[in-house]
Amino acid sequence: KYFPNEDPVGKTVKVFQGGFDAGATVIGIVGDVRFGTVNSAAAPDTYISYNQARVSRMMIFLRTAGNPLTVVASARRTLHVIAPLDPVFDIRTMSERVGAATSQARFSATLLTLFAVIALGLAFMGIYGVMSFGVAQRTREIGIRIALGADRTRVLRMIVREGAVLVTIGAAIGLAAAFALTRLLRTLLFEVAPTDPVTYVGIVVVVGVAALVASWLPARQASRVEPTEALRR
Repeated sequence: KYFPNEDPVGKTVKVFQGGFDAGATVIGIVGDVRFGTVNSAAAPDTYISYNQARVSRMMIFLRTAGNPLTVVASARRTLHVIAPLDPVFDIRTMSERVGAATSQARFSATLLTLFAVIALGLAFMGIYGVMSFGVAQRTREIGIRIALGADRTRVLRMIVREGAVLVTIGAAIGLAAAFALTRLLRTLLFEVAPTDPVTYVGIVVVVGVAALVASWLPARQASRVEPTEALRR
């Protein structure tokens, strides 16, 4: 970003922290850093040696083979020997720190999942209600079709096909709206594109299966209509 088409190592940059306001020499390049939360945008950052810059506090990380909490006491004693006047506080495992950094994103994802499940349930009930009402309105027609020789499998297929057409139209409208609103979800995603094809295919499959089941139930009921009973209504 700051030294395009040339090697940054050996160049001088102003860091504005740790006493390097006048400039610091670049001695190496590291990967992108996401500070605070995992889904935040990668921003320019620097690493400064503690031997060159005085700081009010520092963080020490310990890699352990077993339960990290078992070494807390010995770590405290060792640090007290090295720096007897410095307090040791905020001791947490890396899993706890990652959990704290991702808590907001996980809460948002859980909330959106809950809303999605509710929306899927409402869609299922809506499709089932519309198809059931439509079948009830066409009871005489279905009875006449069966009386004239239409087998029950054909009636079942006809009603399911009509429901599938309605669901396809609704899915097309929903996908168009989803593509238009993807920018609102961009801040909640990490290493997943807002237009991830696998996600959209999965949504279509789940909604499609739910819709077919919701259409099949009233269609199955309609295929069992007795022509004589239907014609009396």
